[in-house]
Amino acid sequence: MVNLTTLLNNIESILGSYPFLFIAILISFVLKTCILIILIKRGFHNTYAKYPWLFLLGVLTSAIVGDFAWLLKLLQILFFPQMDYRIILFSIRIAWGFTVMQYNALSLFIESLVDQKYFLKMALM
Repeated sequence: MVNLTTLLNNIESILGSYPFLFIAILISFVLKTCILIILIKRGFHNTYAKYPWLFLLGVLTSAIVGDFAWLLKLLQILFFPQMDYRIILFSIRIAWGFTVMQYNALSLFIESLVDQKYFLKMALM
């Protein structure tokens, strides 16, 4: 039992470290950027699914902005502790705004996949 506890503590210390988190978010950032570039190249020729394509671009763009904010924060923690915190704070606040847009675009994307003939509805209150 002690060996299992030691093993789990070691795994937790590796997965919870800042360098591992930096590498994981960097891979996520690069992967999302590559997917976004491929979608942009292929999406201009698609006339059938224009709304789902736009909503998916919104989801990916917002996720990339969030990853960029995390990368800046981890760069400050790991490599540049003297970096001006106002830059970090600005990127974090922008990422919070994009998180709202990400979930909104995700809900519209899912809704556009469910409806056969989707059109953007405007609610008047």
